[in-house]
Amino acid sequence: MYEDSVYTGFQNIITTDIDSFTFQGEIINWSVKTFQDNNLYTQHPIEINGNVLSWMPLQSDVGNYNIRVIAEDLNQLMDSTEFTLEVIAVNDAPELVFVDSMGFLINPDSVLVFSFDEDVQEKTTLNLTQYVTDVDNNDSTEITWQAVILDTNQLGKPYPMGQVIAGPGTSMKQKVSLMKEFMGFNPEFEFIHQSRNRMKSESQARTIASNRSLGAHPISISLDTIATGEIMAVFDSDSNYYGDEHRVIFIVQDPFVPGDPFSRLEARDTIIVSVKEENDFPVVQEIDDWTIAENDSLVLDFGNYTSDVDDSVLTFVIKALTNANFMTISPDSFLSSGLGDSVILKPQSLWSDKAEIQVVAMDEAASDTSKFLLDIIRVQRPAPAVSIVQNNVFSHYLDIIIVDTVQKTTNISFDVQSEPMVLDTIAPYTWTSNFNFGVEKSYSFEIRAEAVVGD
Repeated sequence: MYEDSVYTGFQNIITTDIDSFTFQGEIINWSVKTFQDNNLYTQHPIEINGNVLSWMPLQSDVGNYNIRVIAEDLNQLMDSTEFTLEVIAVNDAPELVFVDSMGFLINPDSVLVFSFDEDVQEKTTLNLTQYVTDVDNNDSTEITWQAVILDTNQLGKPYPMGQVIAGPGTSMKQKVSLMKEFMGFNPEFEFIHQSRNRMKSESQARTIASNRSLGAHPISISLDTIATGEIMAVFDSDSNYYGDEHRVIFIVQDPFVPGDPFSRLEARDTIIVSVKEENDFPVVQEIDDWTIAENDSLVLDFGNYTSDVDDSVLTFVIKALTNANFMTISPDSFLSSGLGDSVILKPQSLWSDKAEIQVVAMDEAASDTSKFLLDIIRVQRPAPAVSIVQNNVFSHYLDIIIVDTVQKTTNISFDVQSEPMVLDTIAPYTWTSNFNFGVEKSYSFEIRAEAVVGD
């Protein structure tokens, strides 16, 4: 008989007693004794009910036995018979349990939740060997591991799609079998018998499988053997990724033994992997220095310089670190959800110098800062030059010629002795007038030239 199998009534003991044919009849009691190596075996003895023997040998019962059955009547007369029995070892499936019995008592739907932080610097590991037992094989060296990361969009479907990870020692046959199992559709799908339609269906099936496999899973797992021989599952995730409810099936399989139909047995259990969110700092890029003209303003959208992978709304605070009294910033603090929130930096009129501007972007827990220099360049003022020329026609008249040497004048006036004079434009930024200087005395000239900036 084989271990771990139930043998009910595997032997009926036939007993005869001539007293049983008398009027009073006879009552016979049977008992059984189990011997191993001439010693009475009491750890897990064979059971007898009447004259029927039953037993369910365990893995620890593997071996050869002598079985003695004793029949005794009411007068304590007895007889016995013996036979040999061999319990043959049968490969036992490994047991993989991530939640112990106490966890199931607390919650029958208990599932091990394995968590690690987003963007963790050191990869997180889970010692798988501690969760498996195999009475027949060495847990560290004689069994193989595989993992399947299930597609979260197909949880609960009869043919879920999953990414298969093969651990050390996994045969190509086992890997292909798992890949076929987790393709996302029924691998036994019956195609139409006509060859053309069958080829079309096969092509469509391959296309579906290919399309479903295009999206890489944000979680990755590798199965590595450490120095002690134990298997570690090493977890990682995409940069800046976090999320819950990622189900991973772990599969453990014992070795294949040619000719043994009970070999290559497996066990499976599922865990939930959770990547915990870690706040990412907002990042403000380096902002180039800016130069503007006096009386001008600068409009900037600091959203062009800022990014935050896990926040859609940031708080901006902008201020002048130097010459703040000469700068107007509007708005100087605000919430922004992206592009389009412009800030106006306006220096005081007729002021020119440099101002250092600080930009701070903040989320709910962190901030980043960038600084740049705003250089306000002074604009040249009008520079009128005056020439006085003797009028050739009238001896007491002089021609007065005014030229703006920097060509900035937008409006000009000319007074002699507080008397406004008429100016004629004779060329760009060149004007002329004349005045009767009939009386000898000192004359005062006043020229007022206005420009876009200054006068």
